[in-house]
Amino acid sequence: TAAAPASAPTRSPPASTPTGSPSSTTASSSGALTPAVGADETPYSCKKAKGSITISFKPESELKDLITWAMSFTCKNFIYEAGILARSKKVTIISPLKMSPQDAYRVFLLSLSSMGLTVVPKGNVLRIVEAAQAKGETLPIFKKGTPGNSDEVGRAVLRPTHVGVSALSDAISVVKSSVGDIKVLPDAGALTVTDYASHIRDMASIAREI
Repeated sequence: TAAAPASAPTRSPPASTPTGSPSSTTASSSGALTPAVGADETPYSCKKAKGSITISFKPESELKDLITWAMSFTCKNFIYEAGILARSKKVTIISPLKMSPQDAYRVFLLSLSSMGLTVVPKGNVLRIVEAAQAKGETLPIFKKGTPGNSDEVGRAVLRPTHVGVSALSDAISVVKSSVGDIKVLPDAGALTVTDYASHIRDMASIAREI
């Protein structure tokens, strides 16, 4: 009788190839996970500027471009909700000369106000909000001296010395912005004003002159 043919040797199935994107971490000999080569350790980086700053933006820049730029030289933390990005306008900045970090941050605030937005401090974070809604937020109160000439929304208390509070309210309303608010407190003989710092600065100047 013919001998039965020898059975073919069995082979182990090939190792399966994982699907999806490669992992951003690898295991070291100790078992700890370390970032893979080429993986970003942090999504954003910043360095507080000490010298002059050059502003170079494409025309019609978006909110996220402005925030990323401001964060890069101030190292400030920013937060905003997705709807703000969808509703915000675009802005074009043309600045041929270098400027100080302080002036560059003023440009950032002015750009936000041009888009109908402002910043509200919340601890160590600056929240981007619509300027028209800022008066309902917890804002910085300018207590001493004259507010800076910037476009950050804040509050101040004005106490007239030579005129009544109603007369002062009428006088300063001409420099109130579209997002500002003036509250007359007749019993206290004072007014509370909420507006951009640059507008409160003008209101305080008028109050001193009348």
